[in-house]
Amino acid sequence: MLHLVGSVVNTAAGAILFASQTGVADIPPALSLALGVIVAGGVHATRTVVRPVATATTGGLANPVVSSAEDGLSLGVSLLAVFVPVLAVVLLVVILFLAARLWRRLRGRRLI
Repeated sequence: MLHLVGSVVNTAAGAILFASQTGVADIPPALSLALGVIVAGGVHATRTVVRPVATATTGGLANPVVSSAEDGLSLGVSLLAVFVPVLAVVLLVVILFLAARLWRRLRGRRLI
């Protein structure tokens, strides 16, 4: 139940936060809201997919590690986005690239 409520609240908060930055660049507010929904919804969807896999494959033992990694990565990217936005974008692209490589590698394995 908490994840269901969180998915709506987190996505809405991301959209509002993203839209609040419309004065920084020449982006229409509607586009800012849409981008905020995509980013926040994508992050929540990724978490929704990763958590059950981590729980199922490790019996829940990896959940604190996964949660700490999520929080640390989120804090790091957030701080970079505030203080060095260009570097934050580069780091985000690197993270997405590594996640895609990991996904392809894990998808190729068969569970017996």
